Amino acid sequence: MEIRRILSNSHRLYAVKYAGYASDILSTVISNWLDLAYLKEFFDSNFHQVPSGLDLQRFTTQVLQEQAELVDFLFRQSEVDDSQLDRFFVPLNNQEFILKPIALRKGKARKRKSLLRIYAVRIDVNCFVITGGAIKVTQAMQEASHTRKELARLRLVADYLKDHGAYDLDLFLSFLELDEDD
Repeated sequence: MEIRRILSNSHRLYAVKYAGYASDILSTVISNWLDLAYLKEFFDSNFHQVPSGLDLQRFTTQVLQEQAELVDFLFRQSEVDDSQLDRFFVPLNNQEFILKPIALRKGKARKRKSLLRIYAVRIDVNCFVITGGAIKVTQAMQEASHTRKELARLRLVADYLKDHGAYDLDLFLSFLELDEDD
């Protein structure tokens, strides 16, 4: 597992590059959401869970539009000093918000009534490591195999960071420097 900075001039957004993947997970997720064959296969496989009123054309149009808005927002926010990433990445669930310390909290990013989710571990104020993303058509992550996979990735990355003592921005940046030296 490798952690890569999304923008070279910003310490706000990072993404995991998992072993066996050609690029970081954010690039992979974005690429999938732009791939019409991937969207058709997802729609066909999950037709019974797709919100009513969405046929393949509307589903595809909605995903493409949401993807563009989500990516635009993430990149704009990672470049500004008064970033809104903490408001955008909300805790994965209310229990996590109450029971976990702020650092290394698992979260999700989405716009209201959106099908798309980007999952990340919060390192510090307005600093996140993206662990994956999904088209979410079920109420709970445990209800579908692709979102269960994202939940497992969140846990894996949070545990990995915890095991390496990367609890806040300074420790995280020190860890990245050590990791780059290896």
